[in-house]
Parts: sequence; C-alpha cells; structure tokens
Amino acid sequence: MTIGASSGVGFSMQDYYKESLEKAREKERQERSEELSTGKKINDAADNPATMAIATQMVANYIGLNAETTNIESEMSRSNVADGALSDSQATLSRMQELTMQAQNGILTDTDRSYIQAEMDELSKHLGSISGNTEFNTKEVFDGEGMDLNEETLGSFKVDVNDPDALSKIQGMSAAVSQLQAEEGAEYNGLESQASVNQTAADNMLTSASQMQDTNYAESTSALIKNNLLDQYRMQMQGQMQTQMMTQMSNLLMI
Repeated sequence: MTIGASSGVGFSMQDYYKESLEKAREKERQERSEELSTGKKINDAADNPATMAIATQMVANYIGLNAETTNIESEMSRSNVADGALSDSQATLSRMQELTMQAQNGILTDTDRSYIQAEMDELSKHLGSISGNTEFNTKEVFDGEGMDLNEETLGSFKVDVNDPDALSKIQGMSAAVSQLQAEEGAEYNGLESQASVNQTAADNMLTSASQMQDTNYAESTSALIKNNLLDQYRMQMQGQMQTQMMTQMSNLLMI
C-alpha cells in the first residue's frame, strides 16, 4: 500500500513538474513571438517594470530635448534674418560713404552734388525700410528690445553731403552695425553649439531607450527555435515511450 501511494505521489509530482515546464515554455514562446512581431521586447509594464520606467523617462527626455532644439533652431533662423538685414545695411552705408567722398571733390558743381544728395536720400530711406520691415514670424527683428538698432536710429539717419562731419557720421553708424553683426555672429555660434549638444544627447538617449525596449532579433529567434526543437524532441520521446509501452503490453499478452 505504501509503495502504491508513493508511486501515485511520484507520478502526480512528475506530471506537475512536466505541466509547469510546458507552461513556462509556452509563455516564453508567446513572449518571443510577440517580441518578433512588435519589434519590442517590452510590450507592457508587466514585462519589466523597472526597465519600462527608465526607457519611458528617456523617451520623454528625448522629446524634451528635441523641442528645445527646435526652439534653438528657430532662434538661429531669426539670427540669420537679422544678419542678412545688417549686411544689407552695411552695404548701404558703404555706398553712402563712397558718395560722401565723391561729394568732397572740389571740381563738382552744385548740380552734381544735388544728384549725389538725391541718391543719398534714397539710401537713407532704404535704411529706414530695413529697420522697419525686417520681420521674423511676423515680429520685427529690430524692435529696439533685443537690438540697439531700430527704426529710430536707422530710419532717421540722414546725411547732408555738404556737412563736413558727414563722413564721420556714416563711419560711426557703420561701426555700430558691425558691432551688432559681431554680436549676432557670436549668438548664432552659441546657439549652433547648443543645438549640436542637444542633438547628440537626444540621439544617445534614443539609442539607450531602443536598446532597452527593442527586440534582439538574433536572441529572440534563437530562443524560439530552441523551444520549438525541445517540443519536437518531447513529442518524439512521447511517441517512442508509447511505442515501447505498446510493445511491452503485446509481449505480456503473448505470454
């Protein structure tokens, strides 16, 4: 009786372990199949809560860095617009300086100087147009807040070619524009550097998050094949055991 009971318990425990092993193998097969189909080894928080939390935070940081980089690039575009306007202003001032020097030629008549003055007046209007009409995203670039150069300084800049201080006035304004160009260039370089740092950090975060979340296809495929082979081997062994049992039963019946 004791032996029979022990045999019964042994058989039940064997079936229990066998069933548990099959369930574990089936669970792994399903997980690996899902990883291969979705491309993600973490498809919900239950798969790996800690890793899921870290990867989610990394993705959030990545999105934040990209948003910051977009803002920086927008500011870089504004800086490019400002630099273009300043270059135009500088070219206009160079022409005004050239005209002023021509007007100082003693052989010119008053009529000649009037022609020079007429062009000078048009150039002054152009400077005013640059300061008043240069916009980025519907906002004036030279609004007097972020830049010292504005419509009041450029728009009101007029030069009389007969004024002995005309040349020095133009040179002074040209120096002011050059200073602003230098400041814009320095700001642009700083923005460009920060955008590059952000992009590198964002790429690294995305790579790390992908390594945590994305499927290792070689590993998952290998595990899936291994499970399938083990199942095939188990079925073959079961078939052989059944054949042996039937053979033994046949032999017993023939005795």
